[in-house]
Amino acid sequence: MRISATDIDDGNNSRVAYSLERNPGYFRIDSNNGVIFLDKPIDMDPGHKFTMTGRAEDSGTPPRMTEIELEVLVVESHKKAPTFVDGGATWDITLPENYSNYTAALPNGVFKAVSNVPEDSEVIFTLVSGATEQTNKLGTFILETKGDTAFIKLGSALDYETINEYTLTLGVRNKHKLAAETSINVFVTDVNDHIPSFNFKEVPEGIVLENEPPGTPVMQVRAIDIDGTSANNIVSYKLDENSKHRDLFQIDKDTGNITTLREFDREENNRYQIKVIAYDNSPSALKNNGEPNT
Repeated sequence: MRISATDIDDGNNSRVAYSLERNPGYFRIDSNNGVIFLDKPIDMDPGHKFTMTGRAEDSGTPPRMTEIELEVLVVESHKKAPTFVDGGATWDITLPENYSNYTAALPNGVFKAVSNVPEDSEVIFTLVSGATEQTNKLGTFILETKGDTAFIKLGSALDYETINEYTLTLGVRNKHKLAAETSINVFVTDVNDHIPSFNFKEVPEGIVLENEPPGTPVMQVRAIDIDGTSANNIVSYKLDENSKHRDLFQIDKDTGNITTLREFDREENNRYQIKVIAYDNSPSALKNNGEPNT
């Protein structure tokens, strides 16, 4: 069996180590992944129940911990736990954050198991709900079953900027109440689904003195794109070609610095308007024209 805990702190505060308390001496636990192994042959009769405590402790100062009560039932040696078919201890699934198929199983999200009970092939699957959103606390992923097959499906929308990795635990048990489980890592990838935005409550104004030479700084504009990766959130700038005074100014596409292209005479005109467009650096996931978000 395995115990699992998630700590949403950063750095050492999030590193979890596992241990067993009140261990009767028959078991050991891997401190890194929480897998519990049999450490020596069991000499108890079928029906005997071992009880112990599993502990998860972080590496913070001071360390924090949580505990869970564990029970291990001794059964006849000929009884076997169910097993998953064609798989190891862990599966990996990768989904873009705009994945929206709520009816079909996820890619690589179909799992088969055998009961290992000759007279009864029935198995019962469970998708464990963890203590955090990363371990499916809110039901982001759901389970549907049919016979010996489990289907993991999307239950609610993904968002890379909120959570970009999930760890699911899929369990299966047979008529002897013997169980097995596997871990499913779901990796969410970023798509370009946010539009750059200026943080201005009012139209910004810049000032330039008359008779200043071309190249004089006027002002700087800044826009923010909240996509989660640099492939999608680097913002560039340009002046709208339809702006009336487009030919009097220029803008640095990387910094948003606006400078003049000529000298100005206040008596000729004391106010000019230009429109700045902010755009990101990859094809938009919001429209299918291959253009960036603007």
